[in-house]
Amino acid sequence: MAPHETGTDSPAQGGVPTTALLTNEYMPSHGGVERLLHQRVEGFHPERVTVFAPHVPGCEEFDQQQSHRTVRARLPRSALRAVTETSRCLQPFLALLRHHRKTPYDVVECGQAFPTGLFALFLKRVYGVEYVMWVHGNDLIGPARYAVPRLLIRRALANASLIVTNSAFTRDVITGHGISRDKIRIVQPQADLSRFRSRPRSTRLMEKYGLSEHSKVLLTVGRLVERKGVDTVIGCLPELLTRHEDLRYLVVGDGPERDRLQALAESCGVRNQVNFTGPVSDEELPGIYNLATVFIMPSRFMPTSGTVEGLGLVYLEAMASGVPVIGGNSGGVPDVISHMHTGMLIEPGSTREAAQAVDQVLSDEFLAKRLGDAGRACASDLSRGSWQKVFTRSSA
Repeated sequence: MAPHETGTDSPAQGGVPTTALLTNEYMPSHGGVERLLHQRVEGFHPERVTVFAPHVPGCEEFDQQQSHRTVRARLPRSALRAVTETSRCLQPFLALLRHHRKTPYDVVECGQAFPTGLFALFLKRVYGVEYVMWVHGNDLIGPARYAVPRLLIRRALANASLIVTNSAFTRDVITGHGISRDKIRIVQPQADLSRFRSRPRSTRLMEKYGLSEHSKVLLTVGRLVERKGVDTVIGCLPELLTRHEDLRYLVVGDGPERDRLQALAESCGVRNQVNFTGPVSDEELPGIYNLATVFIMPSRFMPTSGTVEGLGLVYLEAMASGVPVIGGNSGGVPDVISHMHTGMLIEPGSTREAAQAVDQVLSDEFLAKRLGDAGRACASDLSRGSWQKVFTRSSA
């Protein structure tokens, strides 16, 4: 069965070098990788880039609003769910392969180390197409736990013209596979300062989430998976509520851990203080950050399951909003949070350290303002960076 595709018929040519971005994750799906790759695409002239990505809910409306071209691929609705899930990685590649045979691309950028990096390696071996590989952390650490994927990923890394990653931590993981640092560039994601900035709390959002003007609000934004550390925050709430009776915790996002986390909040006696909002719209998200007194996401590195916080765009969005941030001292998080300067770092999984850090920020208005101001300055500095120049040699 051939995948169903959406998009126009052919990329612009006329002698202009063209790039194909092959990715398993792309907007309008929510996530830092999706937004980072969208930032990358916006750095191109619209006629020089085509995105090949899976079909996801809401993508038709999103794609119509973009200046660049996106080809979405999916199996027919009659396909079995198991086949659909297994073929998710393959769909965009098959679409790219057909288009490349008709009108070749000059460069392929693969949005992940695995599996799209392996598809890019195939294109280079068969058609001689150069490729750039993006590596975020989980896309390398997870599959590299197994011998065959590890061998294939090393070959894909070794044959890439350029490897782009998000933090010193992930760079060091890559060099651990025998790759020279000279081939690796660190590109940190950037918060959109036109959207994320310090503003008064929205009365509408306060009413929607049951907050008063006196509420102190902890906030986490992210997919509800174990590494995010939401369970650590819930676990420290009983102690914090003895000193901050008006404390509330907003958990924005969804994921496989939601039921367990709700049960944990119930067993800790804090279910009424924790609001699991589910996913929120891109339009609403900036206002959500402005509700927060403290942003906290004490992410942990979980080597046995191959999952890590490669960086965390949500930290930068909170910083840009002027909110003091608390993160887990693991993975790439220290690349953006300098302890007691642009935020606070705590031992992942420690409810004691989480409670102490939150209490310190809530009890010291001067500290909260200093961290918020320094975080906003950090996000602003990163957003003024010209990281698109990293790609000049490989995609021009």
